[in-house]
Amino acid sequence: MKYCFVEFQVDDSKRFNALCKVFNEIKKDKDNNSWRNEEDWLIFFDRKALSHFWWTSEELVNGS
Repeated sequence: MKYCFVEFQVDDSKRFNALCKVFNEIKKDKDNNSWRNEEDWLIFFDRKALSHFWWTSEELVNGS
């Protein structure tokens, strides 16, 4: 198995807590081997966080 990592820069405690919540949800899905649909993950991110992701369509960026 090849290992990889994701590096985050968090600028305040509120954003860090949000990141921890997402991590825990990812871990829960991994442990249960039951992954949610991509759209289901959007509820865990606010507009500021979503602006840092690469999107394949304008619909996803604008939340349409």
